Amino acid sequence: MSLIISEIQRINLNNLEPNPYQPRKEFPEEGIEQMAESIKKVGLIQKITVIPQMDENFRPIQDKFFIISGERRYRAYRRLAEETGEKEYNAIEAVVVPIDRLTKETYDYKLMYDSFLENIDRQDLTPVEKAEAIAQIKAKTGLTYGEIAEKLGKKEGYIKNLISINNKLSDEQREKAKKEKMGERKIKEMIKEDKEKANPEMKKEIAVKNKKNITISIPKEFRELEKEEQFKTLDKLYNELLDLKSEQEVITYITDYSAYLMKKAGINIDSFGKVE
Repeated sequence: MSLIISEIQRINLNNLEPNPYQPRKEFPEEGIEQMAESIKKVGLIQKITVIPQMDENFRPIQDKFFIISGERRYRAYRRLAEETGEKEYNAIEAVVVPIDRLTKETYDYKLMYDSFLENIDRQDLTPVEKAEAIAQIKAKTGLTYGEIAEKLGKKEGYIKNLISINNKLSDEQREKAKKEKMGERKIKEMIKEDKEKANPEMKKEIAVKNKKNITISIPKEFRELEKEEQFKTLDKLYNELLDLKSEQEVITYITDYSAYLMKKAGINIDSFGKVE
């Protein structure tokens, strides 16, 4: 049986279900509330898009639909129906996607692809959610990352970068990234911090590496001043260097410390060694 529906329908909320391939897993309450207020004031500006649900024999289930785009609008309508009790919010206007030319495979692909395409450039869709959606499309369709990138209008490097970041995360980190809506930069910082916590020697190794790459000539007066006034010991200085995160910070620290000691000794800073 084929079904061709091109007109707009008003569909009861109870006959709608979220897209099972929806990449966005969480919808902040604040956003739903704002959408509901907007609908109360000006009505539904943009209709949702739906597709008929299919049974195991790939035949349309009567009056049952999946939401392809507009789940937040659907949730806002549900909230208004519950809060106001007004019947006008029990149903929502929707554009129904025709399925007459779809096979079971292309039907599933359309559910995944259309939903992801609508969400991929939204700021509230996290890199992890995007990566999971891409992986799902790849597993379901067999498309390469290059092919997926082309269909989404993105560069292949962008797609591979999302997958690479997601693969570096543990399940716990992945859930935290989604819950806290972390962007790519925050995720990378979390990965680095967790690695350093798990391996304290890593931070020390980085500092040692930076220290080895720095050479500084120190005049004789500087060395004697350090002995006479018993300034910071080498151990203390080394420990403070470990807290610095980059080579530039190490260079700046040593330069400032050198200048301080030389000034204390009444030495003309411009006459002596420079950081190389």
